[in-house]
Amino acid sequence: MKRRVNLYAASLLPERARLTLSRLLIASASLLVLLVLTGAVLQYHASELNAQLSAARAEQNAQSAELSRVTAQLQARQPRAELVAEVEMARKRLDSFSRLAQVLDRDALLTQPGFSNLMADLATSADNQVWLQRFQLAQNQVLLSGQARRAAAVPAWLDKLGQQPSLQGRAVSQLSIQGEAGKPVHFTAGHGLAEPEGQ
Repeated sequence: MKRRVNLYAASLLPERARLTLSRLLIASASLLVLLVLTGAVLQYHASELNAQLSAARAEQNAQSAELSRVTAQLQARQPRAELVAEVEMARKRLDSFSRLAQVLDRDALLTQPGFSNLMADLATSADNQVWLQRFQLAQNQVLLSGQARRAAAVPAWLDKLGQQPSLQGRAVSQLSIQGEAGKPVHFTAGHGLAEPEGQ
């Protein structure tokens, strides 16, 4: 009977190579695919960010254009110098009437008969060219002072005022008009009474 005996130990056998060419190629291909996918994802996100940035810039441009349009409209709607002058004159007239009302509140003329007729006649004679700031009455004496848009408006207003029943018989013997041409003037008209100093 024949017997076979293996005289080679396992440790004597050659070791198998762990890194082969095929494995190296597979690993390289996998890494390349991973890099390509990563690059594609990053490019996609970059495209989205660029789109958002473009939209934000377009919105900014639109807002800037709207701001310019609104600014131009506001500048176009600036009040004209004529309207500003009208408002200022109206404000002066209102202040004058307020001061006149304060004077009348403490004036003894309020208790005299016919005073309401006088006030009604003054109101009837009012126009938008002349506004009365102060007046004094004593028997047949009178003193009127105020402002007018132009000097020529004062005599016409005084004529109209002299035709009122409560002022008939009160002559105006003095008239003073002060101011520059083309601008509101200050006037004083009366008879027998002088305007207090500082007024």
